[in-house]
Amino acid sequence: ISTNFSDLKLPGGMDLIWVGSVFTHLDMARVEVLFDKLYGALGRGGLLIATFHGQFYYEMTKKDPKNAISHAEILRQFEKKGHGYMPYSQIDPKMDMKDWGVSATRFDQVFKLGQRHQSAQMALFAEQAWANFHDVAAWIKQ
Repeated sequence: ISTNFSDLKLPGGMDLIWVGSVFTHLDMARVEVLFDKLYGALGRGGLLIATFHGQFYYEMTKKDPKNAISHAEILRQFEKKGHGYMPYSQIDPKMDMKDWGVSATRFDQVFKLGQRHQSAQMALFAEQAWANFHDVAAWIKQ
């Protein structure tokens, strides 16, 4: 199985794609590639729904002294660029999971994902809407 999302082959014309707790583990380059692949698989009127760690994750992590230290790079990048990421191996050397880690994405960066596609209309953005923790965003393909 490839972790290179550029290799992902999906059927077209999908009505609904749900992505829960996947973008929360990727750097922005991989988020964009996967988003584009998933969005491209939608048919007209199709809906892509995805979850993200957002402002709530940022605030909770910043308040926790242990996480504020171990996740400091995520917090710094989130503040500076709107998306922070750290591979698991940098958070805990025992957790070497190659291309996976923890990320947080500010709402404006979530909006920009869809804005890169002329046919994408943001249908929903709700903070802490999944498990009272993840932000949820949804796009309709026009």
